[in-house]
Amino acid sequence: MARPRNFNEAQALKSAMHVFWQKGYEATKVPDLLAATGLSRSSLYETFGDKQALFEASIKEYNRSITGVRLVQLQRGRTAKEGLTLFFDHLIATCLDESTPSGCLMVNTTTTLDPHDQRIKEIVNESGKGFHEAFLALLERAKADGEISSSQNLQDLVHMLVAIIVGINVMARTTMDAATLQTMADSTINVVFS
Repeated sequence: MARPRNFNEAQALKSAMHVFWQKGYEATKVPDLLAATGLSRSSLYETFGDKQALFEASIKEYNRSITGVRLVQLQRGRTAKEGLTLFFDHLIATCLDESTPSGCLMVNTTTTLDPHDQRIKEIVNESGKGFHEAFLALLERAKADGEISSSQNLQDLVHMLVAIIVGINVMARTTMDAATLQTMADSTINVVFS
């Protein structure tokens, strides 16, 4: 008969997610995960599997608790422009929140990734598809409502938005200057809706 777990699995996963978020996948070592979760090596492996399986679970948790909340902001605005503004406001607030690691789990992982680690690349790329789809839906709404020109190439705008988000996340790791991050967001909104 298996012994009952005497730890909070959801909290252990959040703790592991924060380690991956702060260090990226490659730099995170199993002892880091053990220290953050307070689990023994056997409990970690029995509960979550190996490092890669725990990373995949962390990505799912990040997408649920961080990315999902961010993307909801796009739909909250009465207009597409307001939705994008709310998204950037939330992104910047999260980036500057001292209770969470700076930047983005996906960006931090990508910038430290071993170029030969194909499976982790696939996991990160799959996770990024949600952003592309959400931005495309927002821009289609903006085009239908006449907020942007019908001649705009929406895929190009999506790529630009993703690049700016990556830039904001990278900048947030090196500066806590909200004004700089806000200028990046405002300039982007002005370009999209000019």
